[in-house]
Amino acid sequence: MKISHILVFSALFALSYCMTFNTNQGIIITNDATLDSAKRAWKHLLVNFDAGCRWCLAFRPFYLGAYKQAKANKYDATFAQLDLKKNPLSKAKYKVEHHPTQLFFVRFDPKSPYQYKGTKNKDGLLTWLRQRIAAAKAKGY
Repeated sequence: MKISHILVFSALFALSYCMTFNTNQGIIITNDATLDSAKRAWKHLLVNFDAGCRWCLAFRPFYLGAYKQAKANKYDATFAQLDLKKNPLSKAKYKVEHHPTQLFFVRFDPKSPYQYKGTKNKDGLLTWLRQRIAAAKAKGY
């Protein structure tokens, strides 16, 4: 590889870590253009794929409550949100068929993302997240 290619790649890689993200009450707002950067920036990233449907609207308070409790208990995870109506590429890429969908991304884990399939409430999500974080750390992620 030429030196110029290495420099360009290094600059792009560094930019992905320096990117600033908008937040809503502490939850990172991602989109088609920023999701890959967010996955590189945070070791453990939980993303709520939300379509604005009635099920999504009902789940939002639980997701916010889970974020607040995870933050208070110092979980090693970052919470993010993605609007599926505005981001069809991410919807297709991750094969999101139901709304809301939560995917847990683990940096460098080739099996990532992991989909939450449990009860759509705060306690169920936090129990699953704690288990996923422990499994990721046990594998060195």
